[in-house]
Amino acid sequence: MANKTITMTVSQGNSRITVTDTISEGSTWMAQSYLFHKFLLAQGYVLEDEAVSADVEDYIAAEVPEEY
Repeated sequence: MANKTITMTVSQGNSRITVTDTISEGSTWMAQSYLFHKFLLAQGYVLEDEAVSADVEDYIAAEVPEEY
């Protein structure tokens, strides 16, 4: 099965927040939205994971381990 890398970046002035992760191609929307949820939290938004349909268990199942 193929993998996909999702990168989200926001910058303002000299500040930048980037979240990058690789998950399996066939992952659910709930796994992908968990990445979006982490991205929003990194920016300081207070948002329940259910608000973006995030599911950490789906994310863990879809996560592809980094190769060192």
